[in-house]
Amino acid sequence: MNEEINSEKLNLSYKKINVIYDLNIVIKKNKITALIGSNGSGKSTILKALARIIKPSKGDVYLNGKSIYQYTSKEVAKLLSILPQSPEAPLDFSVLQLVHLGRFPNQNFMGSLNKHDYEKIEWALHSTDMFNLKDRKLSELSGGQKQRAWISMALAQGGDYLFLDEPTTFLDMKHQIEVLNVLKKLNENEKKTIVMVLHDINQAAKYAHHIIAIKKGKIYFEGSIPEIMNAQRIESIFGVKGIIINEDKMNTPLFFPEEVSNV
Repeated sequence: MNEEINSEKLNLSYKKINVIYDLNIVIKKNKITALIGSNGSGKSTILKALARIIKPSKGDVYLNGKSIYQYTSKEVAKLLSILPQSPEAPLDFSVLQLVHLGRFPNQNFMGSLNKHDYEKIEWALHSTDMFNLKDRKLSELSGGQKQRAWISMALAQGGDYLFLDEPTTFLDMKHQIEVLNVLKKLNENEKKTIVMVLHDINQAAKYAHHIIAIKKGKIYFEGSIPEIMNAQRIESIFGVKGIIINEDKMNTPLFFPEEVSNV
């Protein structure tokens, strides 16, 4: 099987109201999957459920063929990492101190770091181009650098799966590209399986292999980039009319919005 994380008939509730309905989702191994959809569609809720942060009212999530709830919290943390939309840490922390936290699930009962831990930390910093900034305080970093520092921390955990909730939110265009290029490199060079919530359909088309569109708590459509980059389909997902233009250099279709529709 080419899947290692999947859900079966997953139902998720908020204040006793069902918000996700009978969700059967498959996360493809060694690929980048983007969850897209309008605000309030349930993307972030699904991401948290797949990472075992919130528990379903019905159904289950499977990791390597086993219910994710049969693992201990420490075992899950060794297998996957999740970055919330606005992670927080003391601003006087250095990048290195932050990345050290990523090794917590792997530490012995005395809480000390060994040679392997330090090697993982150094690798994580190099993988995100943050090694030369390791002694900088978080308060001294740009938005893109800070996000890369958090990705370094997640990588230091050592898992094969990286979940990110809107990793480009609050970043300008330059830093959005910077962060997404780091994720692309991690997928290509380290074979990390990446799942990220994105609002920008064009970023999803450029960086993801597989796109899952969520609408009203259900999978509305999923497929490859050519399958989902269709003007009528995008209108039905986001309620925006537009046209598709093929960008020759990258061979990536792009969506240009024109007006709001009544869908």
